[in-house]
Amino acid sequence: EVHQEYLELFFRTMAERQNVWVKKTLEKQSPPWTDDKFFRDYKFTNVYRELDRNSQWEINNIIKPKNIKPIDKVWMICFFRLLNEPKFFEFYKEEEGFKNALPLPSEFKKARFYACLTKYRKTGKNPYTSAYLINTACCPKEKRDKCYAFKIIPGIFDNYSDLYEVMQKATDPKQIIKKLMSMPAIAEFVSHEIYISFCYFERYADKAIMKFDQNDFTNVGPGASLGIRLIFPSTKSKDQEQRIYDVREIGDKYLQDNEFQYLNYDKNTGKYSVSSEGQLNLHMVEMFLCEFSKYWKMMMGVGKQRSTYNWK
Repeated sequence: EVHQEYLELFFRTMAERQNVWVKKTLEKQSPPWTDDKFFRDYKFTNVYRELDRNSQWEINNIIKPKNIKPIDKVWMICFFRLLNEPKFFEFYKEEEGFKNALPLPSEFKKARFYACLTKYRKTGKNPYTSAYLINTACCPKEKRDKCYAFKIIPGIFDNYSDLYEVMQKATDPKQIIKKLMSMPAIAEFVSHEIYISFCYFERYADKAIMKFDQNDFTNVGPGASLGIRLIFPSTKSKDQEQRIYDVREIGDKYLQDNEFQYLNYDKNTGKYSVSSEGQLNLHMVEMFLCEFSKYWKMMMGVGKQRSTYNWK
């Protein structure tokens, strides 16, 4: 069973959201960048996650630099995504005098990290992302900062070299996910976020860091689940992941009908461009299903208020 109107709306909004990025970033147009009242007035995640602020920081400060070993980049990516707040890491670097954006494993000290978390909080700022919340149940009765400093991040420290080895040998991306989820506080959602960051090596680094890409693995987050149920009303929970594959298979035709602008990146110039030719991948579908569910809630007038643009 397919709700055809919502299926078409999904791809139409995906194309329009990408148009907003093109006009805002590539063409440097002044706002508003669209006539769509929701995309005009409210903030939505980019169609390509790598274009979002935090991912751009991660790409430029962790993945691109040639002076950092791949195994150390694995450590840094896991560390970064568990906090996912560039401003804290810039503060952390300045306080500790690291050469790179994040400490190398040899530079990481639990007590110093904890002291920086504490000091950063005293500035009135939150060292953690507001996009998602890490479960600290692995530290019963401990405060979040202490749990991160003495349990969660040390858990990465103890496992990052084994994770790197799994990434080199894995024959299935689920082996990488399983290893990630064996670490304290890394559950299904965050393991997928880290996996997607590993996928960026193929585009932005000298070579890929594993055999897999954004078309080889996906999960179903809560927002994506609602998006799937809107388009496929009778789909059962166990079949929702398959619906993401189904949407990908038919998606390029719908996107081309909506004149979608696929993302390109030139390693020589370090610049983005767009073209009418490309390929929809699983992660684009999964992530924009979440954004589509937010868009639908705004249409229906339900759910919490979203962040607004202040261009008016």
